Amino acid sequence: MKIKVIGSGCPTCIKLHQWVVKLKEEGKINAEVEYSKDINELIELGVLNEDIIIQDSPKDTIEEAIEVEKIVKDEPFILVTSASHMTRAMIIFKKHNLNVIPIPTAFEVEDLSSEDYLSVKELKKTQLAIHEYIGIAWLKIKNFIN
Repeated sequence: MKIKVIGSGCPTCIKLHQWVVKLKEEGKINAEVEYSKDINELIELGVLNEDIIIQDSPKDTIEEAIEVEKIVKDEPFILVTSASHMTRAMIIFKKHNLNVIPIPTAFEVEDLSSEDYLSVKELKKTQLAIHEYIGIAWLKIKNFIN
């Protein structure tokens, strides 16, 4: 089996590739793993050019939703982002009445022993969660959501 992660080089694409490599290293999958920034490979795999949207200019998720809305209008589209960010991203995209099909990536779930809970890696996950909760709180403060 061959798994190829194709992306623009954004943090989510890189994290997804790292996650797949980790699964291979742990023996959970038996596959050749590759990463490519060549978006033309998506076209070679049958994805229509007009179905590929890469947003490089938005500085945050709200700006990204505004830009995507201009392109897709009410057509369904796939939103790929990290699992930790998906809840907030969905709130924002739904607020713009976009027809989102969520595809979360970079899941951070694994079995832990009690000594792992205070590791730097686990504290990083806590930081990600707090970042997202503060982001949702900020949306409420700014009256973006109720």
